[in-house]
Amino acid sequence: MSEDLKQEALEFVREHPTSHLATVDGGKPMTRVMYTPRVDDDFTVWYATSGSSNKIRQVKADPNVCTVFYEDARWVGVCGQAKVVTDQEMKNELWEDDWTRYWPDGAENPDYVLMKATPESVDILDLTKPE
Repeated sequence: MSEDLKQEALEFVREHPTSHLATVDGGKPMTRVMYTPRVDDDFTVWYATSGSSNKIRQVKADPNVCTVFYEDARWVGVCGQAKVVTDQEMKNELWEDDWTRYWPDGAENPDYVLMKATPESVDILDLTKPE
């Protein structure tokens, strides 16, 4: 992927933080809409979630995940391996005040965890551009 295309794709995913996350449950895909608080320059995708959620159970059993960011006729798909992150410093770094509705006692809540999806592939489709 060219550096220009990479930068364009990163800008797109950062401007569209709502994504579709697919995990694997018993060999079958499970998809849900998730807010993405951060995407690193290498397309590592970060999520905040409940440590007791189904997605965390699924990632622990099978770390294969795919995330799709979509708007109109443009999308970026990132597939790779996910893991649960409980590092308090990282939890503090990504914490958003709006999340107190889920974790009223803040970033220190033990049920608040991060999921880090490290990319193995990135696919980009932009049907708004002429071929």
